[in-house]
Amino acid sequence: MANVKEGRKKAQDIACLYKQTGNKFYVLYSEICGGNKDMLKDFTKSLNEHKVVGDFGKAIFSADDDCLIGQLFISSALSCKLSLDDLSKELIKNFPYVVETEKDQHSIFLEFSTKKTNTNLEIFPFKLRDDIIQYCIRFLKEKGLISTPKNDSDDEYNYAEEMGIEW
Repeated sequence: MANVKEGRKKAQDIACLYKQTGNKFYVLYSEICGGNKDMLKDFTKSLNEHKVVGDFGKAIFSADDDCLIGQLFISSALSCKLSLDDLSKELIKNFPYVVETEKDQHSIFLEFSTKKTNTNLEIFPFKLRDDIIQYCIRFLKEKGLISTPKNDSDDEYNYAEEMGIEW
């Protein structure tokens, strides 16, 4: 059950990121699940058991050579900004080979499989994974569900000016 342990680790990471950013929506990739739907379910279940992270919105993806799967969650607190169906439809509209395979009250599973589509299309799960994650992040930023970090790098901060020293 390495995927369950990995889910708990990711939950801790997200809880720390939340303290830094205040974001309540996260886009994740799980390598350990290897495109296996049952392993992804266990991963997300352990992730959602965390007392802080369980109420956040999440788009979690996993891939192998033949398959890309994703699970989308939107908490009731975020559903006023974006519904689960709207997020799923947006991804399917922009990635027409991705299909909805399973749906319940809290989540939707998406899948792309080279075994179920024409492999002559030269659409590969790992490439599609990168594209769908980037698109998902852009879309969620547009909806205001992921904040854009302020550039507070030390290189741009003028310590001399802060101390009252003029150049």
